[in-house]
Amino acid sequence: MSSIFEFILNLPPWLVLVCAFLFPALEASAFVGVVVPGEIGVVLAGVVANQGKLPVWAVLVASIAGAVIGDSIGYEVGKRWGEQILSKLPDRLLDKRKMESAKDALRRHGGKSVFFGRFTAALRALIPGAAGMSGLPYVKFVFWNALGGSIWATAFVLIGYIAGSQYKSVERYANWIGIALLVGIIAFFVVRHFRGKRQHEHA
Repeated sequence: MSSIFEFILNLPPWLVLVCAFLFPALEASAFVGVVVPGEIGVVLAGVVANQGKLPVWAVLVASIAGAVIGDSIGYEVGKRWGEQILSKLPDRLLDKRKMESAKDALRRHGGKSVFFGRFTAALRALIPGAAGMSGLPYVKFVFWNALGGSIWATAFVLIGYIAGSQYKSVERYANWIGIALLVGIIAFFVVRHFRGKRQHEHA
C-alpha cells in the first residue's frame, strides 16, 4: 500500500485531484472499495494541498463530488443489475455476508443506514448497491448520501491536510477514524436533542 501512496503523491497535482474524485467515486459504483478504501485518494489529496500544490477548496469539491456521484451510480447499478452481479461475483472478491449485513442495516434503519454506512469501510462500498436492490426511494437515498458523503469527504480531506507528512498514520487507523467521526456526530445530535428538550421543559 505504501508504494501506491508514494506513486499518487508523485503524480502531477491535477492528477492527484482526479484521484480525489475517482477513488471515492469507484468505491461503490464499481465495488472497488471492497479492495481499496476510497479515503486513500481523499487523504493524499489533502496532503498535496498541505504542500501548497492544490487549493483545499478544489480538493473538497472533487472529493465530495466523487463520494456523492459514485454512490448514486452504485445505487443505480444495484437497482438494475444487483442480483445478477451478486450471483456472478466469487466469494473471495465479495463476501456475501457483508452484503447481507448491508441489506439488514437498510431494513432496520432505512435511509439513515446510508449515512451510517458511509463511515465504516465494511459497509461503505456495499450500502449504495444494497439500497438500490432493496427499493429504497432515490430521493431518500440521495439526501442521506449527500449528507454523509459531504461530511466524510470534508473530514478526510482536512485530516490529510493537517497530517501532512505524517499521512501514513492516518492510513493505519482510517477505519477507526471513520467510526470515531460517526460516534462524534451521533453524540452531537444526542446532546442537542436533550438540551433542546431541557430548554422546552423550562420554558
